[in-house]
Amino acid sequence: MRYLVTGSAGFIGWKVAELLLRAGAEVVGLDDLNPAYDVRLKQWRLESLKTWPRFRFFQADITQQDPVEEIFSAFAGQEASGTGNPPGRQAEPGSQVVHLRQERTLSLPEGQAGQRLQVGPPKAQTRGSLSERPAKPGSLPPTGDLPPEWQRRRAAPFDAVVHLAARAGVRASVLEPDVFLRTNGLGTLVLLEACRRHRVQKFLLASTSALYGAHNPTPYREDADTSRPLSPYAASKKAAECLAYTYHYLYGLDVVVLRYFTVYGPAGRPDMSVFRFIRQIAEGQPVLVYGDGSQQRDFTYVEDVARGTVAALELRGFEIINLGSDRPVSVLKLIEQIERLVGRQARLEYRPAQPADVPATWADIRRAKEKLGWTPQTTLEQGLAQTVAWYQQHRSWAARIDLGQ
Repeated sequence: MRYLVTGSAGFIGWKVAELLLRAGAEVVGLDDLNPAYDVRLKQWRLESLKTWPRFRFFQADITQQDPVEEIFSAFAGQEASGTGNPPGRQAEPGSQVVHLRQERTLSLPEGQAGQRLQVGPPKAQTRGSLSERPAKPGSLPPTGDLPPEWQRRRAAPFDAVVHLAARAGVRASVLEPDVFLRTNGLGTLVLLEACRRHRVQKFLLASTSALYGAHNPTPYREDADTSRPLSPYAASKKAAECLAYTYHYLYGLDVVVLRYFTVYGPAGRPDMSVFRFIRQIAEGQPVLVYGDGSQQRDFTYVEDVARGTVAALELRGFEIINLGSDRPVSVLKLIEQIERLVGRQARLEYRPAQPADVPATWADIRRAKEKLGWTPQTTLEQGLAQTVAWYQQHRSWAARIDLGQ
């Protein structure tokens, strides 16, 4: 089995890729390593994945159609090799990372400067791309009347696309709404189009609990109203969900949308509360609390989320599923638990509540239990202990990570 995992250097993407690799799958990772938060964390995660021989990484922007097309074309018509190497290449030192360029070529490993590996179907003698061929609703485009070069490549390059790349963060999206819409909306569209052209049958989309807004009763059910997002981040993820459903309806693509609830754990995002609070308490820095601290979040451990994500790859049709702990905790209670684990008292500084933040998140996870056989296995106490232990182990550089805004 071969999977394309977008956002593979991101927090959740890293863990999902690792779990797939442990299961014996071949993983093609894609990430642009953007500086939305401190890139050192992304590089640390990526280095851990590069130790797996079945992992191959491409640095590219999902909003750019040409680099995405190169990746799909490079693996089209090829059986999963079990080595993680692109078609026709053997594993060699220094060949784990490929930087895509705009001239539709791939850089070869160090030591072979000046050479290029051409990818994608030949441009000569084509009779129109798959994107120009009509398809009726409920089916992928037919392959019966393709030019010879496409006949040879008609096998799908990936068993599934696990789309975890995103610009995330409620407050950051208020400052840069255009960046969030481009990455989360256009980026999703580019990948869906690539799946359609290359006949990839399964698409998993990471979404967010932020879609539920402030007007729905808790715990949030998947069929709750999501038409009133409070932030550009939530709105951009709603757009991605709508696009994914459209491609399911028009082309029969199997789509699973997973709405994640406040994911935390070792090497987590530094702009989120758990990493931020651990760092600030451990280093004796002021702990910034927005609002009065009574707001609640359904903190969910990253390995539980990764396990649910991999399980969702077995589903067919169109599904939306919450992945959360079903145990919301207030921000002040979270700080108290971190204080005990770190062994220091927090110096709290209060700031006005952010208007785009929801007062509470709480996942109804009955559908995850029914469809996936999934329940969270890690308590908040256990997950925080492991996260604090990771921070202490890597404190020499983690203490200098930029926490963002």
